[in-house]
Amino acid sequence: MTMPKTADDMGLGACFKVRIGMRGGVAIHVVSRTEPVVMSTSDGRLLSMDMDIIEDTEHGDTIGYIDLAEVSAVTWRMAK
Repeated sequence: MTMPKTADDMGLGACFKVRIGMRGGVAIHVVSRTEPVVMSTSDGRLLSMDMDIIEDTEHGDTIGYIDLAEVSAVTWRMAK
């Protein structure tokens, strides 16, 4: 198993690796400058969250559109 890349390995400052799990099994990988914050939920569904996504890198997807009602899980960890 390969070791996870650090922020230094990615050429980024300190950041968070974020995984957004979608219903149906799709995982979206993004990189954020700030720790994600779940702002609101209702009946177990994500309504809003806040993070500063880093775009235009090979290390995370650029989100064009995401249906938050279809998100089943969000996880993150610091990339030191």
